[in-house]
Amino acid sequence: MDIFNKVLSIDCENHYALMDKGLVFLEIGRYAEALDLFNKCLINGLDNYSLWFFLKLML
Repeated sequence: MDIFNKVLSIDCENHYALMDKGLVFLEIGRYAEALDLFNKCLINGLDNYSLWFFLKLML
């Protein structure tokens, strides 16, 4: 988790760090935090298959 926080402290809109941190939250059952990060990815313009796949898993 520290590496994601370090990257995000340098570039708070880094899509890949946001999505990967969201995946970690998803894996450990912290769904609200995962959803927040996935939504940030969408707001910041990331639109790829993987992101939509993980969002669909949360439904």
